[in-house]
Amino acid sequence: HTVCPIEKIIKEAPELFKDEATLPDMKIPSKYYIVRGFKEETLKYFGVGDAYNFPYKNKAIVPIRYINGEFMGFSARSHYNKCKKCEFYHNPYETCISPKQEFSFMFKKWKHSKGLQKSKTLYGIEKIKQLNIDKIALIEGPSCVWKLHEYGIPSAACLGKDFSKDRYELLVKCGIKKILFIPDNDEAGFEFKNRFIKDYHDKFEIFLPH
Repeated sequence: HTVCPIEKIIKEAPELFKDEATLPDMKIPSKYYIVRGFKEETLKYFGVGDAYNFPYKNKAIVPIRYINGEFMGFSARSHYNKCKKCEFYHNPYETCISPKQEFSFMFKKWKHSKGLQKSKTLYGIEKIKQLNIDKIALIEGPSCVWKLHEYGIPSAACLGKDFSKDRYELLVKCGIKKILFIPDNDEAGFEFKNRFIKDYHDKFEIFLPH
């Protein structure tokens, strides 16, 4: 049957958010992350900046890409610490946030852009693709990628505690054969490590840090 305009829009909606123009207005490098100990050149290399307009003002913006460098979306990290009273991330000199507020979701630690398909990529994988190497470190979050980069260690992040067949195929495309697996040092990270070793011990040569 003939596809009506609204059906077409819904079908193509995920593609709309791959436009790099949807990135919030920001200044690179992120001063927030410089204060936290990262080098300016590192943040410029990964395109990490601070947003300065509503609704992402006071958030650090982390662009996320596909293996070919195509823009997928972004994650925004609040500049503020967690409020002990309301458990939202807001300016400590302003009133607490209620979960009933219409935009309370904007005051969480991380806010992800619409259409972000994290399971289809690994953070930093487009950089790995350019290096022509066979070994990397695999970690959980972007900031670990930045810090390892500063020590000359190529790495990619799972953006959580999940590793799928799609991600396995990305590493195969990059020619990766050896992995230094570094999950977060918590119970969930321990479980993630065990799952990864069980599922991929025959696919990669896996090493663990002391």
